[in-house]
Amino acid sequence: MVRPKEASTSKLAIGLWMHECNRVFYDRLATVDDRDYFHHMLGDMVGRTFSSSGLNYENCYGEGVEPMLWSGIQKNGTYDEIKDLTKFKAMLNEHLDDYNLVNPTQMKLVFFMDAIKHVCRISRILMQPRGNAMLIGVGGSGKQSVTRIACHIGEMTFYQLEIGRGYNHMSFLEDLKEMMLIAGVEGKPLAFVLLDTQIIDESFLEDVNNVLNTGEVPNLFAMDEYNKICEDLRPELSKQGIETRDGLRAGFVDRVRNNLHIMLCHSPVGDSLRVRCRQFPSLINCTTIDWFSTWPKEALTSVARQFLKEEDLGGENVNEAMCDMCAELHWAVESFGDKFFNELRRRTYTTPKSFLDMVELYIVMLSEKRGELKTQRDRLSTGVTKLNETNAIVENLQVELTALAPVLKTKGEEAAKMIAQVTKESEAANIVKVKVEADEIGKVTRREGSTGGNVDTIP
Repeated sequence: MVRPKEASTSKLAIGLWMHECNRVFYDRLATVDDRDYFHHMLGDMVGRTFSSSGLNYENCYGEGVEPMLWSGIQKNGTYDEIKDLTKFKAMLNEHLDDYNLVNPTQMKLVFFMDAIKHVCRISRILMQPRGNAMLIGVGGSGKQSVTRIACHIGEMTFYQLEIGRGYNHMSFLEDLKEMMLIAGVEGKPLAFVLLDTQIIDESFLEDVNNVLNTGEVPNLFAMDEYNKICEDLRPELSKQGIETRDGLRAGFVDRVRNNLHIMLCHSPVGDSLRVRCRQFPSLINCTTIDWFSTWPKEALTSVARQFLKEEDLGGENVNEAMCDMCAELHWAVESFGDKFFNELRRRTYTTPKSFLDMVELYIVMLSEKRGELKTQRDRLSTGVTKLNETNAIVENLQVELTALAPVLKTKGEEAAKMIAQVTKESEAANIVKVKVEADEIGKVTRREGSTGGNVDTIP
């Protein structure tokens, strides 16, 4: 895929060879120690053998050195070295915006260095005929998202199983038929992404193993179906001089192998990956491996910065400190997980999805707490407003009372005089009442004495 002018000097040719060695051998290594050893070995060997090129470990893989990357994304399929990572990242963001415009399911990707490497690796696999991949990483590490954007960049169909109730081996074979017809008859490139969680029957992997190894599944198509396939392909393959039935069938298989790219996404947790690779060797022999390892701090900080950039935390410095703190927390959990395994031999996993969930949870809780504080603030503000209104009313009443004080004093004095007058008149009336009652008693007594006491009582 490299044109001569893209590797016109010995330095570029050797750099391309080193990059391809990384893709073929380095990507299969599972541990950090093995990868570091391979880089030292490759860099030292190039430095000794091609000393005139100026390439060695320090200026290829040393600390602070930008990684050596070649890709066919930036020049429409022409394999070339990525010289400006900033422009390449901007181009990936443009592809991501285009993807979000044409697809209902939105993706929020942050293209930090590890993500850029994975996009380049998967795009390289998809560009090659018979390119298949084994993407290994814990759940939530971004295997599907990176594959989706790589398929979109390569204008390739992203195909995934829809597992529902009653889905079985026969359903899988029907899906496999559909994919093989698209790739073999229509000649359209197709990426079949199979997750380990979708392997509900081990027979799925047996069929995938056959496709990886030979390009076909025994007895998948009936005789009449093969006849139709051969007739559909006859106009296309006759241009290549293929007319016989066996030749047409072989041409169909070759087209399937060239256009159908199988992308296996598997988690390294547990023994299932090891067991399946032993049972089905083509999963390793016929695929390119891409390990999705733990995100570095730089990646965690970049992702947190992307998620928190629209949040007002009190200033740019506070936002940056919060991003660093999110990365530090996740990294600390990773470190303690390793310590936990070394001491108790029990493995714990914190995935990038856990980190994203933590940042999103922080944003949600921040919004909730701000809502609660706003409610309390509004409540206090309403209370203060009511108190101010009450104080204003009391002040108005106080003014009115002050103005009415002389009138009240006058009315009080008049009321006191009236009370004194009424009291005096009441005392005089009581004296008169007593005299009248005494006179009445005297008259009755005299009347009883003159009649001898037999006079009827006067009513």
